[in-house]
Amino acid sequence: MFRSLKQNIKAVSWRHFLPDVIVLTLSLYLSLYLRVGWEDFPYHLSYIHWFIPIVVGVRLLVFIVMGVYNIFWRYVSAVDAYRIIRAVFVSSGIIITISFFVSWELGRLPRTVYIIDTFISLMAVMSLRLTKRLLSERKHGRQIRQGKKTIIYGAGDLGRILATHFRTDPGQGAHLIGFIDDNPIKENLYVGGARVLGTLDDMAMIIEKYQVRQVIIAASKIASEKIREVIELTRSYNIRPRIVSNTRLLEEDQQKYVAIERDINLSDLLNRKPRHVDISSVREMIQGKRVLVTGAGGSIGSEISRQVLDHDPSRLILLDHSELNLYEIDKELRLSTSD
Repeated sequence: MFRSLKQNIKAVSWRHFLPDVIVLTLSLYLSLYLRVGWEDFPYHLSYIHWFIPIVVGVRLLVFIVMGVYNIFWRYVSAVDAYRIIRAVFVSSGIIITISFFVSWELGRLPRTVYIIDTFISLMAVMSLRLTKRLLSERKHGRQIRQGKKTIIYGAGDLGRILATHFRTDPGQGAHLIGFIDDNPIKENLYVGGARVLGTLDDMAMIIEKYQVRQVIIAASKIASEKIREVIELTRSYNIRPRIVSNTRLLEEDQQKYVAIERDINLSDLLNRKPRHVDISSVREMIQGKRVLVTGAGGSIGSEISRQVLDHDPSRLILLDHSELNLYEIDKELRLSTSD
């Protein structure tokens, strides 16, 4: 408990703390004005200055204890909003309780002032954080729009995490166009700030319409057949899809996650768990040898071709019934060896 409190205190920053002091003070003045009106407002001003430090101090102390300052403003979410709501209401409860046991200025105010102040303070504190997030996203918006046009296949939790990551981190170099999802009910809905554009059947049309250059599969449970279908659909557009394998914590205390992308590997395309292979033995078997890969234009064959090429064969021979698929994998492998 004390360790957690120490971390909460350490998280307090003046650039976050000071704006709260200002808005909470102004909130109290506004609440008093709304309750007593203009005529009685000057009278109450004569002693309001005495209890402002107490009311604001109680709120700030509760904010610290309940971890409000542990929230990363740039990534403020619904979970964070709930934490702020709890902190505001708990602090209001403490303030109102104190007012029942004192006879000086704090007890002379109408208690409805504290109730009004609860909601105004909540709106003010939330607005500060949301404004910070909006300004941050707007600041990076132009840089993000210059990134690689991207669609995400899978509008679930993984897709939402990935979309949020793209929207808030221009360093990813991705301009998210929208989602594709197998559930037609989700079409035209918004997930993580991006629209669901259609189903997998619409992928080719969406790629052409929006000039998409990157496709990422973000589905926690996806059949290998679906992955192969995505590979086949994107092949003619010279797009090599990637997949989200898992997530990692961005900030442990806040349970913020970011998605980890990677290239699709052979295990993703098989309907069984991958077996661990002694890579050194495989390399010894392939290195310096002439290797023939049949069905090299397909999703599995093309991945095998890539992996074989990594083990330095003296010659790699590709065989496939589709000349177009064969041409595309041959072109890709030649480009990779020329880098």
